Amino acid sequence: ARLVNIVLTSVFTIEMVAKIMAFGLYRPRHLDHDAYVDSMPNILDSLVVFVSVADVFDLSQLFGNNAARIILLGKMLRPLRLMGRNAGMRSIVGALVWSAKPIVFALGFLLLIVMIFSVLGMAIFKDMLHACTDGSLRGDLGEGVFECVNIFVTSSTPATQFAPGTPG
Repeated sequence: ARLVNIVLTSVFTIEMVAKIMAFGLYRPRHLDHDAYVDSMPNILDSLVVFVSVADVFDLSQLFGNNAARIILLGKMLRPLRLMGRNAGMRSIVGALVWSAKPIVFALGFLLLIVMIFSVLGMAIFKDMLHACTDGSLRGDLGEGVFECVNIFVTSSTPATQFAPGTPG
């Protein structure tokens, strides 16, 4: 894997240098072409090349773990190089970006429904979910709030506040 990384980085670097020599870095060499830095795909390519060179020379050990994370993030940009050359991939990515807005709206609507039913559930089941630390009571016999001798746990006195068997 390391050899493949070195070979691909070398090829990308040679391509970048050849483009800079052919098009010019800041000023175009010909009127038919823009300069190298005037094109966004070329800027993306140069970013990928710089990150790959940093990975090949293992600069992450020099700068620490955060640099390694940035290098890995930059290496994930490699497939974006193909997007400029492949119309099918461009259309797929465009469809994904276009569908993001409806998905966010659907998730927002789902969150609204969940909030409505959670408020409704809290209103309906308020004061119905009580517990008593007295283990001798049997709920199936109807024993409950009034028979609780020990600590009766409500929303204002959580069960973790008191140890079982100790009065509050």
